[in-house]
Amino acid sequence: MNHCNYTIYGIPVKCNHPISYLNMQSTSKAGLFLSIQYMKTELQMNQILIHSTQQGYRIQLAHYMDVLIHHDKPIIECQTEKEEYLFSTLFNIPFSVYFTLQNELLLHVSSMECQNRLLCFAGEKGTGKSTLVSALDGKFLQIYSDDTLRVDRHQFGYRAHPYTKLTNETLQKLNLKNYTDRYNISGKRYCYIQTDANERKLAAFILLKRSNNINCVNLYNMNHSLETPFLLQNIVGIQFFNSELIRKCLSLIQYFRINCYILEIPNDLNYLIDSKEEIISQIKEKILGAQ
Repeated sequence: MNHCNYTIYGIPVKCNHPISYLNMQSTSKAGLFLSIQYMKTELQMNQILIHSTQQGYRIQLAHYMDVLIHHDKPIIECQTEKEEYLFSTLFNIPFSVYFTLQNELLLHVSSMECQNRLLCFAGEKGTGKSTLVSALDGKFLQIYSDDTLRVDRHQFGYRAHPYTKLTNETLQKLNLKNYTDRYNISGKRYCYIQTDANERKLAAFILLKRSNNINCVNLYNMNHSLETPFLLQNIVGIQFFNSELIRKCLSLIQYFRINCYILEIPNDLNYLIDSKEEIISQIKEKILGAQ
């Protein structure tokens, strides 16, 4: 059987099926094998379950995909009906569990590259992480990743793939042309990220808050005890983790040393776009200027 080679989250991955929109690599080496079986799953529920079995961790992603992460070998098995389901769910909770077992973290953040470092933007679902980084994208700040970021023990960040997800309204407002014809399961369209960057060192962790004002505050240095709940709540899928996975996450967080900020941004999309330069000025002065 011919296999396809990809780089996912900075890891060489060998796969038994091609994955659309991912660039194939020529290398034959692989740190992980991804086994995909396209067939109708037996899952009938609308919830997410993660539990440990003799073989490894089984992850049931509602009716979209059934995943097994092996304990004793670097293999992730996926059973799903459509490639759309695979592309929308694989890079989130399944890889979060996998990286936790590898003593690394998968954070729910959008990130931007600046001076060879990464600014990580966190916030609740719907806060506007993808919208903000798309609006700020330019000469000074460049989009690096959307929604998730693998962080290793040396605090280097790696993206899953070179795509971000945006609503059609945001695409029109920002006048973006780099969109594809692919949508995720929530109806957002994938857009290509124009960057050749590989891994980048984390510079700051920025929590987004919707407000009528634009302001940036240095919340604390994450050497302090507040780091644990702040980072923990931004691990992908943490609310579904069992006690073993949560304990591993807590132990990993203790090694993080990164400055943390709150960035207040406009609630209105038009106001956000018009305030681009003011937001960049706040980032330059209060985040990058403080390091």
